[in-house]
Amino acid sequence: MTRLRVVAVSLRLTVYWVLGCVLLWLSYGLSIQVNNGSRTKQSATISVMAMSLIISVLTLIAWFLYMRLSKPRGSGWRKGLMVFLCTGAALATYSTVVIVRRNLWTPAQGMSVYAQLLPVVGAVNAEFFSEFNWIIFLIEVIPAMSLASAILFSMRPRAQDDGIES
Repeated sequence: MTRLRVVAVSLRLTVYWVLGCVLLWLSYGLSIQVNNGSRTKQSATISVMAMSLIISVLTLIAWFLYMRLSKPRGSGWRKGLMVFLCTGAALATYSTVVIVRRNLWTPAQGMSVYAQLLPVVGAVNAEFFSEFNWIIFLIEVIPAMSLASAILFSMRPRAQDDGIES
């Protein structure tokens, strides 16, 4: 992978991460929570940034798997649709793992409140998957971030520009 390609992917992922931050902030109504005093702006911002980072990493994995496992032929629309579906599948799988883990959790797996929402990222997941918040993630976040993923992925340089099959 050329340096130019690494920079281009990094820029697209940074834009994607920022879009994720904005979408999560708006979808979960964090301005209302901050204005009500139920949470601080700093804690809400950190949670949004962390969850958007998780989404970005999952999307990068979906992009990588799409490029490695498929023969990306056909029109730009077809490629965009496939990336949309791959990203949606990655985010939906992650959501399913978190929700199943939460529902199958037992105290023997750890007494922390966050242990039921996966190790390491449990506190972040608690913000976005606790109670019925997972519905917002499924209905609003996954489709919007999958669309953004497809659009940003489609902005990849063409094969003649970087010598890599697109």
